[in-house]
Amino acid sequence: FVGDASQAFTVANFDKLWIEMKVAQDDVHYLKEGLPVKISSGGKEAQVSICQFDPMISEETRKATAVAVMDNREELWSVGEYVTAHIQTTS
Repeated sequence: FVGDASQAFTVANFDKLWIEMKVAQDDVHYLKEGLPVKISSGGKEAQVSICQFDPMISEETRKATAVAVMDNREELWSVGEYVTAHIQTTS
């Protein structure tokens, strides 16, 4: 028996993972949606592209945020895993 105030389970689908990248304010002008990104961590690599880019600079971190979505159907990547992102720019 589970009471009304309890959560019995959570349904989650990790087939696609969001990669959130913090970008230094001096580099923001180089970025736009669609740029290719090489993601790596612990010997794994993946190619993705920026699907969202918010050029607004955070007052706390002095960085902007870019987001890419990665296919994870093979479950090679973990939620919350730290990765290195190399963004390919044209300039």
